[in-house]
Amino acid sequence: MKHPRTRVAVIDVVALSLQMMEHMPRFSAWAGERSVSSFPPAFPALTCSAQSTYVTGLSPREHAIPGNGWYNRNMCEIQFWKQSNKLVQGPRLWEKLRERYGSGFTCAKLFWWYNMYSTADWTITPRPMYPADGRKIFDIYTQPMELRETIKKDLGEFPFPTFWGPMAGIRSSQWIADSARWIERKHRPDLSLIYLPYLDYDLQKFGPSSTQAAHAAEAMDGLLCDLIDFLEREGVTPVVLSEYGISDVSRSIALNRIFRERGWITVKPEMGTEMLDCGASRAFAVADHQTAHIYINDPSVKRCSPPPPEWKKSGKRTSPAFLPRLWNACRNSPPSRPRTHGSPTITGWMTPRRRTSPAAWTSTANPAMTPRKCSLIRALPSPCSMPPLFC
Repeated sequence: MKHPRTRVAVIDVVALSLQMMEHMPRFSAWAGERSVSSFPPAFPALTCSAQSTYVTGLSPREHAIPGNGWYNRNMCEIQFWKQSNKLVQGPRLWEKLRERYGSGFTCAKLFWWYNMYSTADWTITPRPMYPADGRKIFDIYTQPMELRETIKKDLGEFPFPTFWGPMAGIRSSQWIADSARWIERKHRPDLSLIYLPYLDYDLQKFGPSSTQAAHAAEAMDGLLCDLIDFLEREGVTPVVLSEYGISDVSRSIALNRIFRERGWITVKPEMGTEMLDCGASRAFAVADHQTAHIYINDPSVKRCSPPPPEWKKSGKRTSPAFLPRLWNACRNSPPSRPRTHGSPTITGWMTPRRRTSPAAWTSTANPAMTPRKCSLIRALPSPCSMPPLFC
């Protein structure tokens, strides 16, 4: 086997940007001795889409991951955060490296998404257990299977509640960093893919200019640099990148509120709340941070006139330029086929934070580039141009 000259660890620090580096002195000093490049994020700038672009080198249209989730027309269910690696189309980075260096080339994929049934050598991903009595028990899934009990014996249970939801915090990222050290000591992979999500949490909740975001960056500075120091002592070259940066925006666009005013949305009362009934709705949007996929069950909604520009809700006003563009895109879209995504795909900022340029730090000498922001509203081609998996 022809071995690569350098073993590499790619550390995905979600929401890392030059703005956040102002609160990360150790990391800033480390990056100052290396190349720093900023670049437009994958579009849409979402975890599943961006990571799939990184590991395949393909666009979302080519690798078939247009977001963190989508509507399954056959099941009439919105399905987010699915985990099978079979959903991603195209050869993976480690597969191409195996072709170059031989079957002995090894890869550890630690908490990057679509990590079940992957062709990587060692994988760890959050995965609850679902017993027959209806309970949900937090756990992880690993390949090889025996890795699960071995690493939990040494590191303890993965702190799943701090990975997602209202308790999201730094403990989950610390466990992931510890698992990367554990894998390195035990197996010394040629390529490690490591996902550290902590910084993203408070930026999503409070915005990048908040005190909470600054404190999160300071905490991530120590966690990240301790991991970098360990990897470099082991002879591994770290590459630090992010999926997107986050900047403040002034408003969000509540598409389903517009659609409900038009009578297109059906809701089901459940335990004192209202739940969207997708299969019974004439049209609805699946909002996913930066983007929304619009699904049309009743083609007659395309013939409806758009809401007037003065439409208001909760004191917020939609952009007058937005509504005509939305309706023109809907009218000009082809009929949706049973397994497509929304028809059409309309993108806009559906949450109060904007996804902007990520940055990457490597050991090569490339000049820094000025970060660029994604456009505010942009219509994509019909999802029927997606690969056959979805059409």
